[in-house]
Formats: sequence, structure tokens, C-alpha cells
Amino acid sequence: MTQETKGANSTPVSLEQPIKDTQNFRIPQIPNDNYIDATPYVSWKDCVIDLTQEYPEPEFMLTYNELKFFTTGDIVVFKGKPKKGKSHAMLTFITALLSGSSIGIERLSEQKKVLYVDCEMHKNYTAKLVKKVHTAIGCNVTENNADFVVLNLKMYPPAERERIIEDAIKEYAPDVVFIDGIKDLTRTEPNDQAEGKRIGEELKTWTGQYNCLIAVAIHENKKDENSRGAVGSSVEEISSEVWRIDRDTEGIFTASQTLFRYHTPIENLSFTMDNDGNIVPAECKPKLSKADEKLSKMKFSFRAIFDKHETLTHKDLMSKYKILAEVKQTASFNAVKYAYENNIIVKNLLGDYEINPNL
Repeated sequence: MTQETKGANSTPVSLEQPIKDTQNFRIPQIPNDNYIDATPYVSWKDCVIDLTQEYPEPEFMLTYNELKFFTTGDIVVFKGKPKKGKSHAMLTFITALLSGSSIGIERLSEQKKVLYVDCEMHKNYTAKLVKKVHTAIGCNVTENNADFVVLNLKMYPPAERERIIEDAIKEYAPDVVFIDGIKDLTRTEPNDQAEGKRIGEELKTWTGQYNCLIAVAIHENKKDENSRGAVGSSVEEISSEVWRIDRDTEGIFTASQTLFRYHTPIENLSFTMDNDGNIVPAECKPKLSKADEKLSKMKFSFRAIFDKHETLTHKDLMSKYKILAEVKQTASFNAVKYAYENNIIVKNLLGDYEINPNL
């Protein structure tokens, strides 16, 4: 179809657009009459549940303490605060999928093919993560592993990352895909509800069309445990299991399922890093009360401040805490007051603050 408009020189201008590549059966919406829907026609009859047929049970890939999880065709979320261990939690699962076991996680069947996609970090850092996995599974750190393919997509725009990921899934045919992190596929902004819905639907299409499990990393909000932005919320809503990752002040990582579709959620899967940076099992500490957890976090924060300063005035201490905790003036004032009342910090003879030497 051709439409014509007349400009200042009355020269006809063609508005006809070329037919888009229909290989992946998805065409961007074109707001005019030239839009061509290349999605294959699916009859409702193709979607009927036929009780004369047998439908296989979901394939569980992993188990921990006799509880099975990680199912083919599903979406899994790893969420937590920034720098709290989501990537390293993913590495423990990858190690189990490749080697058969990791920190108490056991593989239920044959070795899996894994695709890991890093959208955030420098190539040097990504390579270090790959070498950690190779070390854990007894593979040479200077050789590639055909069952473990890793992509670094930091330098590419979101739409290109998405295309590369689907091409890799289509051609490599992995059993499990890890995307670290999903917000880097956002083409608009993280709170765009329509974009969150679009990415969620894309992940569902990939899991069904390519028969794989997709696990994604999502950041939490700073002040609560909800997934950050519309993209995070949309993906979490359609997932079959959600793992929340946290790290305490002593470097112990804890992964617990906050959601699982098939049985009681798994709790307190714990690990830490040895002196060489390798992931090793750790004993999970008893869960703290909210009050004890707050006290522990405050001790950690004020220790970090006074590691660099022997004494601070009230004004300077508030300023340092405000920057460290990324809070406003009132919250910083209350934190200093809390720390003083709970003997985390003390006043010297000049009235300045210092860390409690008995802490």
C-alpha cells in the first residue's frame, strides 16, 4: 500500500514501509495501514486439553534436603539488594547443574547445558565468575566448556541484548538460561508497566518455544523486599519460584525461597567464600528478630564509618551516615541517636563521637 503527501515542492513522498523480518514471528507495532501481523495462526482447538493424551509431569532438575525444584519450562527469580550475592547464588546452581552437586544441592538427572548472560559487568569480572565455576566443577580455567556458554552483553543496547539472547537460546539450545540482570532488557524505563508486561511475556514465550528454564536476577527496593520497578514486579508475578538472597555482616550468604509453586518453600540454603574466592557451604545462623537485625546492621554501619575516623562531631557523623546509608537528614539523625542509645557509639570528653571500644 502506498500513501502520498505533498510537500512544499509538491513532490510525491512514499510512506510505504518494507515488510519486516518475520523469522521470529514478532513485528513491532506500526501505527499505520502498512502493519503486517506475521504471527502464525493458532486455532482454539490447538489449545484444548485432550484427556485422551498423556501430559508429562514437570521435569525437576535439582533437589535440596529431599525437596525438588528448578523445573523445565518455568521462570525463576533470584532477588535481593544490590551486591548481596545474587550472581554468586546463580553460580552455585550452575555448578550443581554441571557437576552434579554444590553446597548440598544435588542434580536429579543428566548434566545440563547452561547459558549464562551477564548484562551488567565488565568482561574481566564475567571471566572471573566463569573461572570460579570451572574451578568448582574441576574444569581447566584456560579452556572453554561446551556445556557452559557465557555471554557478556554490557556494551549493547537493550533491544540488541534481547535479540542476541534469543539467537543464543535458539542455536545453542540450553536447558537452563541465567540472565543477570533482567532490568537491562528494559527499552524504556524500569517503572513502565507496559514494558514490564512485554518482557514477562517474552520470557514466557522463550521458555515454551525453546523448552528451557529461565532464571533472572532482580534488584529489590532499598527500603523493602519488593522487586524493584514494574519490570521486576511483572517477572516475579509469572515465576514459579522466587529465591531471596541476603548476606550478613560476616559474609554468610543465605538463599531462601519466598515462593514456590509445587511444594513448601526451601529455606536457609547458606554458603560463603573461602580465601581463594571459591563458594563453599556455610552453617546458617538462627534467624534474628527484627530488633536484633536492626542492631546488627547499625553496628556494621557505624563500624564502617569509624574505620576511617577516630572521632566525629555530631554534624559530621550525621553527614557520613547519610552518605553511607543513602538516607535523608531526619533518618540520619535518628540513626545516630539510636546508635548512641544502644552503646554502639560513645562520647568522649570533648563531646565528639567515637565507636564503643567494647563493641
